[in-house]
Amino acid sequence: MIESMTGYGQGEVERDGVKISVEVRSVNNRFLDLQIRMPKFLHPLESRVRETAGSLIGRGKLNLSLTWEQMDEGAVRISVDLETARSLRELLEELKRSLHLEGEIRLEHLMNFSEIFHQERQEWDTDRAWPLVEEAVRTAMGHLQSMRRKEGQQLQTDMIERLDRLEQLLNDIESCYPTNVQEIQGRLQRRIGELMDSSQVDPQRLAMEVAILAEKADITEECVRFHSHNKQFRSTLESSGPVGRKLNFLLQEMNREANTMASKASDVEVAHRVVEIKEEIERIREQVQNVE
Repeated sequence: MIESMTGYGQGEVERDGVKISVEVRSVNNRFLDLQIRMPKFLHPLESRVRETAGSLIGRGKLNLSLTWEQMDEGAVRISVDLETARSLRELLEELKRSLHLEGEIRLEHLMNFSEIFHQERQEWDTDRAWPLVEEAVRTAMGHLQSMRRKEGQQLQTDMIERLDRLEQLLNDIESCYPTNVQEIQGRLQRRIGELMDSSQVDPQRLAMEVAILAEKADITEECVRFHSHNKQFRSTLESSGPVGRKLNFLLQEMNREANTMASKASDVEVAHRVVEIKEEIERIREQVQNVE
């Protein structure tokens, strides 16, 4: 089943006090072109993000945007400086003796000194952040792939209808082909008669006239090859993986056969059918430009 190169996907992970959001958009491109935007502290993870996204998409220009939002102040670890606490207690004891104060030195007295407490915020390093980032990226890429497949189905349906139209036009050409051959044979006989009636007959010119008219009368090979290309095109549409380049090549070959038929066509109806064939090929070509 073919996939379109146009799509959009979004992924979000909210856990451990952070929310990671990933948005990815893709349009058609000859190769895989991945542009990534993310917070500066996550830049060491860019190669991993690129590898993950690239393993899921074959072609297209992708813009991936990742945002990191701290939902709370983060985990905080509190430690006590025991040496400072002891020093403060000794100072309070000395102050008590010097001033002849009553009462005991209690814990709540020490609690008023913030110097003995230290807060250490746990920072996010890249190794800790990567599982969350990877999950958000894969979720966004999954939604992108789903949309690309859905649009690819629509493209495939449209192209199959146009391939059916090509077959119909080609059958029309083949149905009137015998009549066309008879007309050309008649003109060939009349032309030979005119040359024979002239006072001087150039054998080389006669042979050339016969060869040219006989060649124009035969488009069998072109029709056979066109049918073959059409069949292969249909088969390729059912293949998995990137097939856009192959479809483009087959369209080139189909257009080549149509051009040859046009150059040989001496019948007005055949010429009209060939023009319609070329128009349908061009419409399919426009669709194929968006196929991965």
